Amino acid sequence: MGSKVSRQRKRQSNSPSKKMDAKKVIPSSPVNSTASEKYHTVSSSSYWLAKDNEEQDRLMGQHFAVKEGFGGNVLPKVLEVVRFDAGTKCLDVGCGPGTWCLDMATEYPECQIYGVDMSDIFPEAIRPPNTHFMQANVLEGLPFEDNTFDFVQARLLVAALKVEQWPLVIKEYLRVLKPGGILQMLEPDYKETGGGASLKLVQTVIKLCHMRGQNPHIGADLARLMEEAGLTILENRYSTIDHSEDTKLAAEWIWDWCYFAKVTCEVIGPVVGVSQEDYPQFLKDIESSMKEYHFTTHGYCVVGQKSS
Repeated sequence: MGSKVSRQRKRQSNSPSKKMDAKKVIPSSPVNSTASEKYHTVSSSSYWLAKDNEEQDRLMGQHFAVKEGFGGNVLPKVLEVVRFDAGTKCLDVGCGPGTWCLDMATEYPECQIYGVDMSDIFPEAIRPPNTHFMQANVLEGLPFEDNTFDFVQARLLVAALKVEQWPLVIKEYLRVLKPGGILQMLEPDYKETGGGASLKLVQTVIKLCHMRGQNPHIGADLARLMEEAGLTILENRYSTIDHSEDTKLAAEWIWDWCYFAKVTCEVIGPVVGVSQEDYPQFLKDIESSMKEYHFTTHGYCVVGQKSS
């Protein structure tokens, strides 16, 4: 979990490419970044997580925790509707380093997988030939024609979208989705759980979301929002992980939370009230308190179908 990968960066235009095979890359090695370089500066976005190499490593590790927690890259109902074979096109919105795309492209080599993100952090050197990445911000519209994709996924955008933006982006997902196509959305429901440092951490995350006009419980609202957009809900799966359990999945989520707190220390520290010199101890206390106080992570994955 969280192992380093080989990376490269090339200069990109300020405007998103409109070509379906546009490619972006990420740095070859970690660098010391200022706060302005480490965090997103896209004016239309309220995203408050980092974008540096450490955060990309966290997202790669998080992918496999999410995959194990929900039993795969897609829920069973998706497989009943979408045939991931030749001619099938899938889109991952807010794909980050593209780990889901790479995983799906390897599992379904005849399927074409597209990933978009507002940052140019995509893999270049090592990736399956059926993957395509481009830089785009869903809040400014996706660079695809209507009715392009058989399957659209959007997940873990809780720290990127304000409350009033969710209906708008779901409408945009539907625009690029073919009639009868499937939308899968996956988001957390942050709950005040655990005790000690772990409770302080999740309380801080909830507070940061509220400060930016975001919904820290968006996972629990996904089905309603998708229904209101006109989708037929096929599956709504809830997952909860007790971090005190001696399981691989619990260990993966403890790693993710601790690494998240480490990467976002400039944001978390001032809000939680922990000084820079005390922060290393705070990180250690997060892990021990998660186990001691039965800290839990909660999330929802919802599958909806567009009308034919």
